[in-house]
Amino acid sequence: MRLSALSTTLIAAALAAILNGCSTTAANNSATAAAASTATQSANAPWADIPFIERIDPQYRAGAEAYSHNDFSSAEKVAAFNQKVAANAQFTTIKPQLITVPNAMDGFAIEVAIYRPQQCSENNESCPVFAYKPQYLNEQNAADGYPLLFVSYSGGFILRTNYYDASHFQMLSNTLQAVVVVPRYRLSDEAPFPAPLIDNYSALTYFMDHAADFEINPQQLILMGESAGGGLTASLALYNRDHNNYPVKAQALIYPMLDYRVGSEFSPYHSEQLGHTAWTVPANVYAWQAHGNAKDIAALSGRSELPDGRPVTKPQQFTQELLALANFHQSHQDQGTPDYFGYFSPAYAQDKSQLPPAFISVGDSDLFANESLQYASDLLEAGNTVEMHVVPGVFHVFEYANPEGTQSQRYYNNLFYFLDQRLMAPQGQVWPE
Repeated sequence: MRLSALSTTLIAAALAAILNGCSTTAANNSATAAAASTATQSANAPWADIPFIERIDPQYRAGAEAYSHNDFSSAEKVAAFNQKVAANAQFTTIKPQLITVPNAMDGFAIEVAIYRPQQCSENNESCPVFAYKPQYLNEQNAADGYPLLFVSYSGGFILRTNYYDASHFQMLSNTLQAVVVVPRYRLSDEAPFPAPLIDNYSALTYFMDHAADFEINPQQLILMGESAGGGLTASLALYNRDHNNYPVKAQALIYPMLDYRVGSEFSPYHSEQLGHTAWTVPANVYAWQAHGNAKDIAALSGRSELPDGRPVTKPQQFTQELLALANFHQSHQDQGTPDYFGYFSPAYAQDKSQLPPAFISVGDSDLFANESLQYASDLLEAGNTVEMHVVPGVFHVFEYANPEGTQSQRYYNNLFYFLDQRLMAPQGQVWPE
């Protein structure tokens, strides 16, 4: 058990008083003085001004402070940040194979990064690996090809720095012994919804159609994403079910961005304690606005009102991207009215049934905690399998802030165990026999 600094000080003072034969009063005085000293140090800490910092595990408070200086609340501020980090938009120590595949809707050439599994004797910079040994591996699996872990990177649809986090993706590949594929989908300032979704679905289609070329077992497919990538993964699972319906063993939604209303005046959640670190309310409101016009997408879906009851009227002219999506579906003779709004904001998909088993993980101080819990509940209500983790004492992207922290290690163990179990399960089943 790990104790807080204050608890440790109090216990140490009390033990010292007992061992030295001091009176109870002396012990209390000593403990009080130690507590006061600790409180003074905490008040002077660089993270002391972060709201509700007492909710954050002490192991992650330095990370909370480091992640509290960015502002993503407007196009100008996002552009300034992206310019500042432009030099990091490259692969360094680990360089994946890069290919391009066409977007099936508008022909855009999507760059895709491919990570192939390495055999690592120990974790190091050139061969990163987490200390988990997959159980699904055996000679027959090796003969059938590697699993495909299809990952959507994070960034609120407005940032791309995490696409270049090659060490992270290579670690996933090495630990799971899977081919990891990461499409460089378009951001909102390049092309808003539905571009990211169709970019990723086009890349998924390409790899499923060319599985043998990449030594991939098409029956061992996992979808995964973090933050906006987690929401995009949920959208991809819905879209895949409604289209080619490739067999997906699991969807891993890591602190997913699912509900377009969160943070706005129309949000169904109003917790003051959430979303003060790494990803905030102003950032979320701006990111969803940049990603797409909710009313227009609802109108394209044939909805007469938004989830909050506001009426929806068809615009005089849909955007170029939405027209392309409608024309794309018509040309492919899709049956019925596609749930475009559900693909945009998965929290409001009209049908959440027949989806892959889901792993959902979110910190209890994360802005996305409530929507993650609600989505898990919706999936369960629709008859799906869900493993839900609300991680205490941490915020958005906590495992990047302190990879060696206790909660980070638990998160990775839980994630790999879940994926391992799903890979061992027969196709169409949830559990290994």
